[in-house]
Amino acid sequence: MGKLLINIIVQLSAYASLLGLYLTVIPLSQARPNWHWVIMGCAAVVATILLIREVKDFLSLRTRRFSTDKGIKNYMCSWISSPGRTVVFSRDLSWGGEPGTKRLLLEKSKKSELTIYLENATALSDELKSAGANIKVYGGTGFVPQSRFTIVGSDKQGARVAVGLFEDGKHAVYQFESGKHPIFALAQDLVNITNRVGI
Repeated sequence: MGKLLINIIVQLSAYASLLGLYLTVIPLSQARPNWHWVIMGCAAVVATILLIREVKDFLSLRTRRFSTDKGIKNYMCSWISSPGRTVVFSRDLSWGGEPGTKRLLLEKSKKSELTIYLENATALSDELKSAGANIKVYGGTGFVPQSRFTIVGSDKQGARVAVGLFEDGKHAVYQFESGKHPIFALAQDLVNITNRVGI
């Protein structure tokens, strides 16, 4: 929210500066041609459109921050409870061992609605594989992706991706919806590429 306010203040200040400069050169008391009013109106419209876009971009970027491992694990449990296919790109699936999360993962595995990419197989991934999950291990390729993300509803309209990062000592999760942000397309492309190369 702070960044949004700063950007709005910067844009308003820029418009106010231009308007102030114009009024310094041609004071309000001085007559001006009609085309001056048209230009001032157009500038106001452009400034308004830029502000609206700024707010829309901010609202489309949903972010959650967690200071504890418990917080991120609870979030992931809630996230994967979404209906439809779930695709997980993880290092070791460390968040999946919580009882409620594990139950959801097993349910999706039994329905063949779970695909997991991880660096090395774990006891949990082996259990999920036995239950029907599609487990893909990328560690042997020498490729270790920096991104960690989970796509939910990947077979449905309105699929969403949660991308995890570690920022300022906290777990940050950014959410993006299919067709509304290019980050979703990049996550889907990474999944498609790994499938094509046979991971």
